[in-house]
Amino acid sequence: MEPGSDGHAGASPLRALLYPNGITSVLELHGDGDISTRATLRELLTDAFKHHPQVLVIDLHGLGFCDAGCAQDLLTVARLRCVGLARARGVVAKVLNLVDPAPNLGVYWASRPLAPSEPGPTDEGQWVAG
Repeated sequence: MEPGSDGHAGASPLRALLYPNGITSVLELHGDGDISTRATLRELLTDAFKHHPQVLVIDLHGLGFCDAGCAQDLLTVARLRCVGLARARGVVAKVLNLVDPAPNLGVYWASRPLAPSEPGPTDEGQWVAG
C-alpha cells in the first residue's frame, strides 16, 4: 500500500516497505524518524508483527534521520522481540550509538545489503501505511 492512499490527508515523511517471508520478515524504513513521525514508527512496527514473523529485520539504510526517541523505540522493540537492526548509517548510526553505546544485538550494525542466500525478501515489498 502506498503512503497516503488510505484516505489520510498527505503522506508521512516516514514510510516503510514490508517483505513478509514466513519465518523472517524485512521492514525497510524510509524517510525521517523524529518527534513528528514517532507515532507512525510505532504503527509501522506493530503492522510488521501482524504477519507473525519469528524474526524481523529492520533495514535502516533508507532512514535519513533518527532522533533519540525513535532510536529508543527501535532499541526497545529489538530487546523485547526477535528483531535485528541492519544497515544503519550516518546520523542514524551515531544516534543509535549514543542511545545504546554497548549494543547487544546480533545484526545490529550490519552494513552490507542482505545477500540473496540470507533471510530476506522473496516477493515484492508492500508499502505499509503509517
